[in-house]
Amino acid sequence: MYISSNPSLPFGALFGRRLGNGSESCSGPSDSRIYKYSRAREAVADFLSAAGITAGDSVLLPAYICSSVLDPFLKLGIRILFYPIDRTLSPNVEAVRELLSQKPRAIFLVHYFGFPAGAGDLIQECRENGLWIVEDCAHTLPVPDGCGIGSAGDLTIYSLSKLLPVPDGALVVVNNPKLEWPETPTAVNKRLVFINMLWQAANAVEVSSGFSFRTRLRDKRAATKMITGLRESSSGGKPTLVNGSRSKYQRFQMSPLANRIRSRIDLASVAKRRQENYQVLKTAMKGVRGATPVFGDLDPAGAPLGFPILVDDREDVRLKLIAAGVDPRPVWSGLPREVPIAGFEDARYIAAHNVVLPVHQNLTPKTLSYIVSALERAIATSQ
Repeated sequence: MYISSNPSLPFGALFGRRLGNGSESCSGPSDSRIYKYSRAREAVADFLSAAGITAGDSVLLPAYICSSVLDPFLKLGIRILFYPIDRTLSPNVEAVRELLSQKPRAIFLVHYFGFPAGAGDLIQECRENGLWIVEDCAHTLPVPDGCGIGSAGDLTIYSLSKLLPVPDGALVVVNNPKLEWPETPTAVNKRLVFINMLWQAANAVEVSSGFSFRTRLRDKRAATKMITGLRESSSGGKPTLVNGSRSKYQRFQMSPLANRIRSRIDLASVAKRRQENYQVLKTAMKGVRGATPVFGDLDPAGAPLGFPILVDDREDVRLKLIAAGVDPRPVWSGLPREVPIAGFEDARYIAAHNVVLPVHQNLTPKTLSYIVSALERAIATSQ
């Protein structure tokens, strides 16, 4: 048996009928504007332009983050001020308050794994200090009833390819009418789409055959570097200087293929299924010794990316899960080198101890039961 960390592409998503009128529906004010991109980082670059944040300005980002999120800031010369999070992935409010003295222009709040960041008062305080509020909802889906996720900020960003079987795709929801959004891109990142569709096909074959070659390949550093390089556009690297200023960050629109697949998937049904699967694992996890759910008994407000737990010997447990045919989604197992060593102990602890179990929409009661059994064996044999 092989249980993937990602859902497989259903046949009906390519050739089935379109659901509704194809328009997006997200949490947020009724006059929100929605724009589509190939990847979320490209939407971030356009936000920086719309907000007038330029080289030398600073923004607030949580320390528990992946390197790809930093890419537009680093390439456009934006200074990053990292703020700590605790072991429940909530921002350290006092630390953010201290950083406000450095006059950051915006704060990015991450709703990890589909759970609210719990930063209502912090959002208000940052807004009073003139900061733009960006909600990073890459770990959940844009559904009308987001239970507060994605409706409080000036901007909300979703990464569809993290939860849906699409080759690319990100949505940006502009909630603040004062943000004059730049012209959206028209080019398609054909290389990225091609590579990711091959990846989707491989995922379907592996689930069907019950064996995954990619999980073995992923632990090979050279192979991972090669695959990442293939996914990057041909004109990667830092923007060049034009008339003394940095050129625009390279951006692409969401591909027509991703739009087609997305329009044939019922997001509300996907979100409900993921929530139900999360509940099954949450109940079963109460009997598993040596695994601590990151969010305890809390329920996800949106569509959860996965079921994150903390274990003592993460690498051993992860490898044993893979050997048993369960792919634990790798989520930021190491912090970017730009994050300072001191002051971010909780973020580093989570990065070093997290295992994220799949909860995606393809799973059945049988596969969920197998995941729990495999986890119990992996922990028992690693102690």
